[in-house]
Formats: sequence, structure tokens, C-alpha cells
Amino acid sequence: MFVLQIGLANSKPCFELRTYVFSMMWGSLQELGEEVVSLTQHLEAFDALARDPPSRKRHRKDSSCQSNGTSEDVNATGNWSALAKDDTTHQSGQFTGGVDPHVMALLRVWLTFLSLSVASALAHYQFTALMVNGSSTGDWNHVRKTNQYTRVSTYGDPVKDVNSLDLRCNNTLVGLPSGTATIKAGDSLGFWSPTVVYHHGIYNLYMAKAPGNVSEWDGSGQVWFKVFEVPPIVIEGQPMKFPAQNTHGTEFIVPKSLPSGEYLVRIENVALHLATMEGPEFYVSCGQVKVTDGGDGTPGPLVAIPGVYSGEEPSFSVDVYSSNPKPFVMPGPPVWQG
Repeated sequence: MFVLQIGLANSKPCFELRTYVFSMMWGSLQELGEEVVSLTQHLEAFDALARDPPSRKRHRKDSSCQSNGTSEDVNATGNWSALAKDDTTHQSGQFTGGVDPHVMALLRVWLTFLSLSVASALAHYQFTALMVNGSSTGDWNHVRKTNQYTRVSTYGDPVKDVNSLDLRCNNTLVGLPSGTATIKAGDSLGFWSPTVVYHHGIYNLYMAKAPGNVSEWDGSGQVWFKVFEVPPIVIEGQPMKFPAQNTHGTEFIVPKSLPSGEYLVRIENVALHLATMEGPEFYVSCGQVKVTDGGDGTPGPLVAIPGVYSGEEPSFSVDVYSSNPKPFVMPGPPVWQG
């Protein structure tokens, strides 16, 4: 059973393809929504043109296919206009019968699966910038470049192995340090992704105090503590809701009791859309900050990354589509409140 939902998200056409296999879904498509809209509407334009070919439209200058409702609708013009203008090249009658509905349906299914396969390889996201008091400090200025930082599209790949060194900062292939942003204890701090974080999932944010210059430190050891999290909303009898979904990142208030010094700050978006089949996906980035005007608190509990997760956490196999969800336990240590 295939369900194709078409709507608007962030003022752009978006698609969510849900493939139910024994009550399991394959997740959502949003990043390639515009391409699917365009392909589908060109297909419909072709069908319309086939049923009413250019030879019957000598008085028209072009042919277009428009959807209704918003300024985001896509017009299938251009090629069709050129085709309609050339009446003499399409007189053979091959268009007069239109496209068989079964062929149209098969073509739409093919487009859907094509989009799914491409999206699984490309349509991911990564966090490229720090947010300080609501303002971005710029892509890769204070965020360590990930293994995918050279992609112009800003698509990033998730980490799937909880024991991988890339679970820490997703940068073992590049190892390039960034600049260090200076902030004050009590400031707002967070991360930004140019691409919407569209998967069902949660946010965890960790910090680790460097023994010296944070740019020269890899974050190894039992040094990380959780400072913030964004869990799902669980209501009995309803599918879970994920406040982290369809955002571009998140921010938190740096505890005023956090000691001054240089820190790595790490964000992970744990995507759970395929948790019942393939487990979680971790979208990870690390930033560098120097905290001033700090306090005398003792952050903890401290954990190592990797090492913080076993992979057997109940939340890593949750069915995010169930209408009768179980209580959700956030993975990792409790948040240090400061």
C-alpha cells in the first residue's frame, strides 16, 4: 500500500512518501519534493497534450499544466510551448488516444521509487553553523567540518554505528579544526542546518571542556555531559509528535554556573524514521566555543563518545508511527541543569 501526501512545508512543495510493510514505514521525502512535483506535472501535461494534441490547438501559443491553491504551484511550460507551436511535426496521430490510466499510474509509482532511492543517498542534512543569541556565526566558521562538508548541497550522511569514532563529531576523514566563538555563560547557543531536519527524531546536545586549546583537542575520554534535549511528545492513543522534526536546528541557554574555558559543543539529531527496521541515524556536528563569565558548577554525569550508547536502548527501536506508543526514554545521560 502506497500513500503519497502532497502539501506545503516552509513555503515550498513537499512530499511525504509512506511505504507501509507489515505496519512499518520507510520514512518521508521532503528534500526532493520539488523535483517530484515537476516530474509528475510534466507527466500530467504530457497526458493532457496527448488527449488534445497541437494539431487541434492552432490558435494557442502554448500549453501549460497548473495546479490550484498557492503561489508555489508549478507550471509545466517551456518545452510544451515549443512543442505546441510546431503543428507540422505531430500529425501522425500517436497522441490522439491519450495515455492509458494504468501506464500513468505505473509511471507515477516509478517516479516515487526513483525519488526514494535518490533521497536515501542524497536528501540528508548537516549542521553547518553555530547560533549565538539567535544569530548564525556562519557556515563552518565555528563548526568543525564534517566528512561531507565539501558538498555544495549541504547534504550530510548520518552515522549509524554507535561505536564509530564519527559518532563524536562526524569528522574523522577530514580532521580540520574551526575557529572558536566567544560566548558568555547565560547566552543562547545552538546549531543551524540549511536543510530542514525532516525526519522523525530527537535532539541531544553535549559539551566537553578542553584541557587547553579546543582547536587542538579531539574530545576523547569520559568528558562529555548533556546540556539539552528535545524529546518527543507522547500522548496515549496517538502517534508520537516530534518537536525536533521540520526544524533547522535548536538552541539552549548555557548554564550560568558552567565554568569558564574552552569547550566542544556537540549536536546530534537522532532520526528514528527507520528505527524498527534499520535502527537510528545520527546527524552530528561539533562546534568550538570559549565560555567567559562562567560559574563554579560541576557538570555531569560525564560520558565518553563513542561509548555513551550501547545500541540496545529501547528508544533506538521505537515505532514512531504507532497509534499506541510506549513511553519514550531519552537515550544517554540526564541533562545537567547547572
